[in-house]
Amino acid sequence: MMPLALPAFRGLRVAAVALVLCAFVSPALAQPDDHSAPRTLAPLTILQLNDVYTTGPVDDRGGLARIATFKKTLAAEGRTPFLMLAGDFLSSSVESTVFKGEQMVAALNAAGLDMATLGNHEFDFGVDVLLQRMREARFAWVVSNVVDKQTGRPVGGASPYIVRSFGRLKVGFLGLCLISEGLRPDRLNRLQFIDPPEAASTYLPALQAQQVDVIVVLSHLTFAEDRALADRFPEIDVIVGGHEHYPIAAIENRTFISKAGSDAKNVARIDIDRRASGVERFYELVPITSAIPDEASTAAVVASFTARLSKELTIVVGRTEVALDAASHRLRTSESNVGNLVADAMRASTGSDVALLNAGGIRGDRVHPPGPVIRRDVIEFLPFGNVVCVISVSGRILLDALNAGVSRLPAVAG
Repeated sequence: MMPLALPAFRGLRVAAVALVLCAFVSPALAQPDDHSAPRTLAPLTILQLNDVYTTGPVDDRGGLARIATFKKTLAAEGRTPFLMLAGDFLSSSVESTVFKGEQMVAALNAAGLDMATLGNHEFDFGVDVLLQRMREARFAWVVSNVVDKQTGRPVGGASPYIVRSFGRLKVGFLGLCLISEGLRPDRLNRLQFIDPPEAASTYLPALQAQQVDVIVVLSHLTFAEDRALADRFPEIDVIVGGHEHYPIAAIENRTFISKAGSDAKNVARIDIDRRASGVERFYELVPITSAIPDEASTAAVVASFTARLSKELTIVVGRTEVALDAASHRLRTSESNVGNLVADAMRASTGSDVALLNAGGIRGDRVHPPGPVIRRDVIEFLPFGNVVCVISVSGRILLDALNAGVSRLPAVAG
């Protein structure tokens, strides 16, 4: 399938959501563009990731070493790839339970990440760990609405916005983080969280004052919040977003909104140019498969952390006669045997009549085959260290809670 060319228009309202899946044209790397293709003239090629919880492939899709190869391949073809991550990567995974996100930053450094913003899971280990991870990063942090109360500046020395030139194209990047869900205030009292539209209204004029050609918002917001942002601030050309774990490509007013899915299974490629008629955006969702070889230095970093994991993680703690389905698209929208297993374990351990848990508390996003269950599997399923509480409620409150849970379907979050 050919890349999607997005119109360069002003003021036209388009309420549409379109997903374009673009497969490789051969079993190897995608072939270089024809020199006559419009996107070959674009000075900037954004490569987007979001919600990446593991350094390696999941069911043979993804892997940061493959991402590194893809970026280097585009650079060798004369493109200007700019790798961006729209939040949620320090947690949650088996490795992050042990390393608290150190392995993610190291692998992203090796892969050539250029810019990241914060997602709700960057705060899972508290402020001190977040600050340490930010110091370790060799990429730029951009976030405008998470402020250190002591300094009055964005947390960890991040920039609220960044202006960079790509040849003749001057681009302004603004970072925004989710504050509506997924945060634990008791761990974060050193920080001030500002409403994203309020932060945008503060900093977008500063970008415009620098006469940028293109405004890109790197956000970790819900899709509804991204759409509202685009509706309120039509000067935004592109929102490189996160939080949802499935690919989204949409146009709201004149703003293009992209989300690439999760775990680097795909990378969203957005080539950007500006002409007299306005900003041009060419979009392609590229599957990251075994057709792309690992880049050696990134693979070595990934392997080093894998080797550091304790051998205790291979201890067998149980056995299953059936496959355990932790695929997130089923887990978050329907009954799952993994969800039933965890709920039954909660009931058995507490003696309660009913057990409730949020589907987003179960991770892994894969189907575990029948056979032994090792400690690594358990941590992969339940990486957050959540606490089980026993309370007494009436049947009416229980029914209200269940109705509230299903009322948001098919939307999922986290």
